[in-house]
Amino acid sequence: MKCLIVYTLIFISLSSCIHKNKTGKQYYEIAEKYYQNGRAKKASYYYYKAAEMDKKYDYYVKAAQSYSLSHNIFQLKHFERTLQILNKSFQLVPWNKEALYERAQFFEYCTKYNQAIVDLDSLISKYPSYVEGYKLKGKILIFQRDLRNGLAAFDNAISKVSRKDLQLIYNYKGFSCHQKGYWRESANAYQQELKLVGDSCFGSNYCYLSSAYYNLGIKDSSCFYFKKCAINKYPALNSKEEMVKLCD
Repeated sequence: MKCLIVYTLIFISLSSCIHKNKTGKQYYEIAEKYYQNGRAKKASYYYYKAAEMDKKYDYYVKAAQSYSLSHNIFQLKHFERTLQILNKSFQLVPWNKEALYERAQFFEYCTKYNQAIVDLDSLISKYPSYVEGYKLKGKILIFQRDLRNGLAAFDNAISKVSRKDLQLIYNYKGFSCHQKGYWRESANAYQQELKLVGDSCFGSNYCYLSSAYYNLGIKDSSCFYFKKCAINKYPALNSKEEMVKLCD
């Protein structure tokens, strides 16, 4: 028993020596290795040590991200801890657009929609050409059943990008509307994407279009896109048996 205590004390002493006098960058590198090996909880600990030492915005963001991956952030204590880390990053770069967007995304993921909108409104006010802010705001408003303002936010995003960047916005808009059962608006967005890129669109789009038209009661269009969905080897969003029977 005595020997065990001695060995334990030696091990603790050696462990503390290993990490003694490390720089913030070295702690960050340790964190990266843990993160790459799927050990997010351990990574978060070292990201945070690196951040506290070097006071770097991106270190705090990584600490918050890995913490949220390794804990149930829908529990109040873990939500508050993640937010506390994110706020530390924000204090280092107040009004930085990435920092504001990062925090808004966190609120959105945790379904704290009103808090997310506050950050996004601040972001859009300060950076009126920051397209990602409008996209996320559009999605949140649609999820809050504020379809008119949600679509308006997406329209703002669409008006601020070149043609080559439109596809992802229409796709995100279509998906957001589909998630809340706005079938016509979802179909319209996906059709806008198809007009831009044709069959170069994401194969899953055909499944969303088939589902939207099915729910709108437009059989021919639903079956047309169901077949395209099958050709692209994506699973139908409605029951396959039901669709096969409908489209016979």
